[in-house]
Amino acid sequence: MILRYIEIPNKEIIMPTCGEKNILVYIIYINRILYLDNWGIYEGEAMKHLVLVILISCLLAVRGLGAIGSFNEDSQTDYPNKEIIQTFSEDMNNDSISEDISLIMNNANQELIIAVNDNEQVIKSNVNREQIFGQVLSDQYKYDFIVKGNKILVALLYTGTQKYGSSADVYCYEYTDNKIEKIWSSQDYEDKSLLITEIDLSNNNIKIDMFGQIKDRILRDRDIEYLQYREKECDLLKESVLASVIIPNYGLKYGSNGEIQLVIRLVIWSGAGPISDSYIMKFKYTEEGIQLQDSWFESTEPQKSELITYKEW
Repeated sequence: MILRYIEIPNKEIIMPTCGEKNILVYIIYINRILYLDNWGIYEGEAMKHLVLVILISCLLAVRGLGAIGSFNEDSQTDYPNKEIIQTFSEDMNNDSISEDISLIMNNANQELIIAVNDNEQVIKSNVNREQIFGQVLSDQYKYDFIVKGNKILVALLYTGTQKYGSSADVYCYEYTDNKIEKIWSSQDYEDKSLLITEIDLSNNNIKIDMFGQIKDRILRDRDIEYLQYREKECDLLKESVLASVIIPNYGLKYGSNGEIQLVIRLVIWSGAGPISDSYIMKFKYTEEGIQLQDSWFESTEPQKSELITYKEW
């Protein structure tokens, strides 16, 4: 049974949608808890001063009064092809004309899209409506949708990722000449090979090429044991390769000057070896787009890592 609510002063009408016989049931109540089980009506313990009016109206058939039909289950899943999740109206091109910028759930194609006026761009495919509007925390997308100038930031946190608990995707788009183009993505940092450029076992340190920046990482005892074992078999610098695996979460922090800080946490590991860590990347999001400000390994600078707040789910 589908319950549709119609607001009237000091009362609320619940109109269940019935089947082919167009049976209408109106239930009027004031400050009530009401439970319906098929055609049974039960009062909750908290019900007081109940005002209940049931009006059953059936259309007369040519041959007389029609029989009461069952509810149409198909009507329970009818949703619009597209539903707006969030929308803004801003002048993105400094032409004194506001654009409508929307985050939209495309139910027909199971896609999450952004739209600027009539221009659309698919953000993510294979997303169902319940993952956006539903209440199941273990299978849900949390999001942030931020417009700055002609830039659009969309950050998604999916809560149903096995092993890591969640996974994040962050995208930045630019709207120019009536076109939406992706100019930055956190996926550019996932599933990448990371070369070790220097191994210093005596000082418990290795240097890793992290997307063009050489970063130090402190070795733990089990890391050293593994590298010492591998050193007997191969050239460590040639054979030792790390990989970026997944971004489990992201964080956003709003500055007093209007600047927005974006942080992503990237999981790093060595495959069969024990070397693993989190690599923190801090960006600045402005009307110019997204710019890297700082990055570090969590184990190397734990105090700095403790200051980061991530999206909650």
